[in-house]
Amino acid sequence: MPLDAAALARGLERGEITVRFQPVVRLSDRRPVLVEALARWERPDGAHAPGAFVSVAEAGGLAMRLTLAVVARALAELGAALGRRQMLRLAFNVPLAVLLQEELPTRLRAILAAAGFRPEDLLLELTESTVVRDTALLRRALHRLARAGFRVVLD
Repeated sequence: MPLDAAALARGLERGEITVRFQPVVRLSDRRPVLVEALARWERPDGAHAPGAFVSVAEAGGLAMRLTLAVVARALAELGAALGRRQMLRLAFNVPLAVLLQEELPTRLRAILAAAGFRPEDLLLELTESTVVRDTALLRRALHRLARAGFRVVLD
């Protein structure tokens, strides 16, 4: 089965995008401080790592849908596993094209509200897959996200 944009769009509709959690621990006391949500595409032929489909999403105009699907799935699973008793921050990768979209803070806030989380519970990791050509545009996007309560780091 090909890994193309049409197949990915169908996979997104069917909920085939899942996450694996990679913990990040503080060395001083070995306590987890955050988890990174790593996307997987669960297809009948097996689980595919991001390297096999993220570029397909970016080229096919599905990067925002993929990003939001990962965030929604990760928050639902994290909330179910931990509840609000012990909150870990959630980190996830965001392609540059998604980070620059003006509606990203609004879309993220809606997902957070539905899952009972706050913007400060997320850490957006700007992926290194695309060269930044317009630093002023990136700066505006970073300020917009910061005003909405989101932190962005370089992956």
